This record gives sequence, C-alpha cells and structure tokens, in this order.
Amino acid sequence: MVKKKRTWFEIISPRIFGNIKVGETLSYDSKSIIGRIITVNARDLTNNFKKSHINIKLIINKVSENKVETSIYGYVVQRQYLQRFLQKKMSKVELITDTQTSDKKKVRMKLISAINGRIQATKKKLIRNVMEKELIKLVNNMDLDNLVLMCLMNKLQITLSKKIHKIHPLKFVEVRRIDLLK
Repeated sequence: MVKKKRTWFEIISPRIFGNIKVGETLSYDSKSIIGRIITVNARDLTNNFKKSHINIKLIINKVSENKVETSIYGYVVQRQYLQRFLQKKMSKVELITDTQTSDKKKVRMKLISAINGRIQATKKKLIRNVMEKELIKLVNNMDLDNLVLMCLMNKLQITLSKKIHKIHPLKFVEVRRIDLLK
C-alpha cells in the first residue's frame, strides 16, 4: 500500500478583507478541502484589536495550486462580550429572523437589544417588530459580504438603534450571529 503525501494549502481571505493569508490547512488532495469551514477572528482580518470579540466563518470554495480561496459563511459575536453589558435590571429583546440578501443568499440573523430598566411586553413586541421590519429592508438591499462588513463597522447596529430609540431609549443593539442557510 502506497501512502499519499500530505501537502499544506494557504487559506486566503475573501476579497472584501483584502485577500490576505489567514492560515494553512493540511490535506492529501485538493478536492477534500472544498467545503471546509474555518473560523477566523475579525482582529486578524481587519487589524483592529477592538474587533477581537467577533469571529468570521469562512468556507473554502476553490483551490488553485497551493492556495485556497474562501467566501464568508457566517458572523458570530462571542457570548462573553454580550454578557458583560447585560445586567440584572435590564430588559432584553431578542430577534431571530430569516431573510434574503440582494445576491440571493438566505441568511438567519440573530439580534439582541438591551434596554435600561424593565419594560412592558407590548413595548418589547413593538420593538421586535420595528427591528425586524428595518432589518429586512436593510438586508434585502445588500449582499452578504457588505452585510458582514456593515456589522463589523457597527453601521447596521447604529441604524437599527436610531429607529428603536424613537420607541424607547436603549443601551445597545448587537447582531449576535449571521448564518448562511443552504
């Protein structure tokens, strides 16, 4: 029996992050790599230490020579980061919604907003409805790469925060997670 030799493949980030090297993977052949999911810290992709609480999931699409091209598969904010802001006498409104981007990719988004003090359930429902309506309107007009970039730069959160602030003052809005649906 002849053993195949394993080779190293360089993992290259998507174009939106500047096609930088984010790591290496080991495999016997290039076909077995396609479809692998890699989690990369946003600090490494953006060179911004303030984004170290965010992880970006990348999926391997194409292999050429010893380089591997990836695309965005997901966005995750670490749980410890969110728990740091949530306190006992706060209300939180969570939203989980499925929507479609302009490049016809279905995504599941999970958001959380924190409000100082306790609020009524009817106000929570109103906030959740406004958040969902605005989120769907924003996401339908951008592709997945731009959606993740907007979340990284907090522009999506600020836009949602301004809309919700008209109903009730709040502490923050955060996109907890974005998952690409198949």
